[in-house]
Amino acid sequence: MNRFACAVLLGVVMCGGCGGDHVLTNKFDQGWWRGEFMSSTGTVGEQWPEREEDYFLLAAAEYEWPVQERITLAARGYPLFFYNLRGSVKDRKDDIFGVGVGAALRFYAQEIKSKGFYGEIGSAVLWHDDYMPGNGSKVNFLSDAGIGYDFGNSWAVTLKIFHLSNAGLDEDNAGFDGLTFGVSKTF
Repeated sequence: MNRFACAVLLGVVMCGGCGGDHVLTNKFDQGWWRGEFMSSTGTVGEQWPEREEDYFLLAAAEYEWPVQERITLAARGYPLFFYNLRGSVKDRKDDIFGVGVGAALRFYAQEIKSKGFYGEIGSAVLWHDDYMPGNGSKVNFLSDAGIGYDFGNSWAVTLKIFHLSNAGLDEDNAGFDGLTFGVSKTF
């Protein structure tokens, strides 16, 4: 997802559609909190074989609310982004830490918050304290899409494919793709 799409998605969430009836926020008060912990190891594809041993951890705190019968929107905060450079920079000792903000859209197969499958797409802006290998910016964009299963008891699991890059903010833009597995709990 490019910078324009990220900006549009975040703008829509922040202003609630900016229409007179605020279709995206008229049920905001019916929302709930969700905490999610995600982990990724390695990369997808052969374009970055030196990153096979890298991994990252990501924690998200979000507020999710219904916008349609089986669709929800979520505003996310990422208080923890941790990237370990086990494979790509073997002699490097520093890990990369960061924070971010983003949004997600979920499509539930059944009723919202009921037992069953859901799909989701998300986008976020991340800032981190150091540069990733081949990346000339400390600001990067995370785009993801995945499928999850809600156990109907406030716990859910999600499998997502993601892309992380600086979206052309710098000439050095060696972004990467991967799979994450997430566990979440609603409150």
